[in-house]
Amino acid sequence: MSTPEVYSSPLIDEILARITPQERDKVSLKMQLAVRIADLIEEKHLSKNEVAEACGLKDPSVVTKWLSGGYNFSVDTLVDINHALGVSLADLVRPEEQ
Repeated sequence: MSTPEVYSSPLIDEILARITPQERDKVSLKMQLAVRIADLIEEKHLSKNEVAEACGLKDPSVVTKWLSGGYNFSVDTLVDINHALGVSLADLVRPEEQ
C-alpha cells in the first residue's frame, strides 16, 4: 500500500474537528479501500476497462469513482471487485503486509 504524504492545514483541522469519530472512520475506510483496490489493480496489471468488464459494468468510469476515496461501496460491489481481482473480502479490507 502506498504511504501518503503528511499534509497539514488549519482548514482541514477545522473540518475534522466538526465530524464525529464514526464519520471519520467511515471516510478513512472508504479511502483505505480505494487505495487497496488501486494497488491490486496495479499489482495485477489490469486496466480500469478490464476491471469494469470483470465486474459486469459497461462504463469503466465507475472504477474511477471507486478509486476516488469517497465511494460508498455496497456488499454486492465489494463481492464483484473481489471476484474481478481474485481476492477475498478479508484480503481487500486488510491492510497490506508491511
